[in-house]
Amino acid sequence: MSNPQLATTLKPSPASNPSSRVIDSQLAMALKRGASDNGTGLIDALVRERGVEGAVNILRETATRDPNQGVRRGAIRVLASWGSSDAVEAIRAMLLDALPDVRSEAHTALRRLGQAR
Repeated sequence: MSNPQLATTLKPSPASNPSSRVIDSQLAMALKRGASDNGTGLIDALVRERGVEGAVNILRETATRDPNQGVRRGAIRVLASWGSSDAVEAIRAMLLDALPDVRSEAHTALRRLGQAR
């Protein structure tokens, strides 16, 4: 069953194929703020709507492309909380981020998951 709140939260990326999705400002703000009732609810809805693999793909895109480092760091924290191999790979990609705080968040997440290299 489709979630109406999530349907308005996710929109197709015009620069990519139709199955690709990006997170709009509401979910981005939830990631930036961290865990809160609204943020947790939106992440849960994302997983219900897209499945874990789809949610990982959306958060991977957010973690690598959002211009706001707080949003990228929030995406890393959510990915780390899932700990799947796909989530770990998405976090590893963030070790190359231009900003040291984002790289540090990724390193810390990997260390907590026992995946630091």
